[in-house]
Amino acid sequence: MTLMSCHGEREGCTDLDAINYDLLADVEDNSCSFPTVMLGFKAIMNDSSRIFIGNTHPFGSGTMTLRIEDLFLSGSQLEITTEKEQLLIDNIQMGLDSTQEIENVKVANIQAVKFNVDEITIEGVIDTTGGYDFIPVTLTCNDLSIDISPIEQKIIDRLGYELDIWLRIEQLLNDTDLFTSTTPCDDLPSAFDVD
Repeated sequence: MTLMSCHGEREGCTDLDAINYDLLADVEDNSCSFPTVMLGFKAIMNDSSRIFIGNTHPFGSGTMTLRIEDLFLSGSQLEITTEKEQLLIDNIQMGLDSTQEIENVKVANIQAVKFNVDEITIEGVIDTTGGYDFIPVTLTCNDLSIDISPIEQKIIDRLGYELDIWLRIEQLLNDTDLFTSTTPCDDLPSAFDVD
């Protein structure tokens, strides 16, 4: 006596690295989709208060106030290391609270992020007297290598990862001359976090 199965082949995504991997699929149907890393750029003061364009923020001893009109990050050689791969992006150009998409990533936890800051530009006004006597200021910081590792485990959902680069503005201001147009910023890696 011969037993015959009436179960036909099941089509679906058979790629373990896809977000819609089908454990029961026998035949690949080219339906696999892969997550996206949404890379964001945000800024905070040392007290962890968020910075928004146009808002005023006290800093230092509390006698100085900064209002940021524009904040821009230009970077290169962005490396995102996961358990399965190393993603390489040649250039990143980001304004405050903007995002950049990195597509077709394998499902895995993010372990480290490394990038070169080619330029950080802050434009705004600053009051150094406490009397709201604002003076225009433009600060450009360049030539900085950032290596952040390890990164806390990232949980992936059906859409992908959210990965934010945080810049602590007060650290930047404390380590540079506010009225110097260009600063090497060699001591600034501590001004960056990624989460």
